[in-house]
Amino acid sequence: VVKPGKEFSLFGGHAWSLDGKTIYYGLRDNKAGSWNIMSRELASGKEEIIFQSPEFYNFDLSPDGRALGLCFMGRGGVNAHVDFLSISNGESRELCRLDENARIGSNSSITWTVDGKYILFAVREDASGRSNYELCRIAASGGDLEKLGLPEENGFVNPNAHPDGRHFVYSTMGN
Repeated sequence: VVKPGKEFSLFGGHAWSLDGKTIYYGLRDNKAGSWNIMSRELASGKEEIIFQSPEFYNFDLSPDGRALGLCFMGRGGVNAHVDFLSISNGESRELCRLDENARIGSNSSITWTVDGKYILFAVREDASGRSNYELCRIAASGGDLEKLGLPEENGFVNPNAHPDGRHFVYSTMGN
């Protein structure tokens, strides 16, 4: 059990491994200034940092449990980007990088399609807040960013794809 405090705080999502023996969660090391994805084996209690970055991001576990999608929000002069991280070997690769004015949506704004082929997230083209967020996707194998034609003024929070692959649910931060 992690207890947030002055040294550490929790962030982002959390997920179970497919076998239910490991959990993944975000842990901010406030002293070091790093955002870490941790794995914790429940039987042994062994914890391990599986990814670390000085940039703020959010993550979601792929449906097959082999990878994480990472959405870097684009704050502090860093362009927003989406990465793919292999859990087995720790290798990450950038899938797309947005221009300097764009932002990826609010916390917990990433999910995978049920087939594991795409990562869904929200993009706001204008960082000043004058534009709507739009739901987008990128293939987990790479390729071009696709806008899905679904705008939302206040963003997409905790999106979750339906098993049929044609629907999803989300919350919004607005009225």
